[in-house]
Amino acid sequence: MACGIGPFKPVSSNDACWLCASTLTTEFNQSVSVEQCVCTLGLQFNADGSCEACPANIFSINFSRAACELCRANSISCVHDAADDEFYCLCDTGFDDLAHIESTARECEAC
Repeated sequence: MACGIGPFKPVSSNDACWLCASTLTTEFNQSVSVEQCVCTLGLQFNADGSCEACPANIFSINFSRAACELCRANSISCVHDAADDEFYCLCDTGFDDLAHIESTARECEAC
């Protein structure tokens, strides 16, 4: 039986799948390495090998071992932590998100 999302199994045996460290998970079924244990959306990887919520004004849209990304210039996050989409980064007062109008890169431009 394939390891589901969450555990992994790096060796051939009849033993159960191994669990990722606390706060980490695998993104796909049949993971075979501890390196496939990653943080979920809205979390970032710490030096101690754990995951923590992205603080205010940053976000994470990927399963990864990376740090969260900063909101675009002239914007702030509308959630205090664990933002899992750049759409939580809202344009500051006096700025407009023209991407929805012009289908360009998401930037907050002065009104």
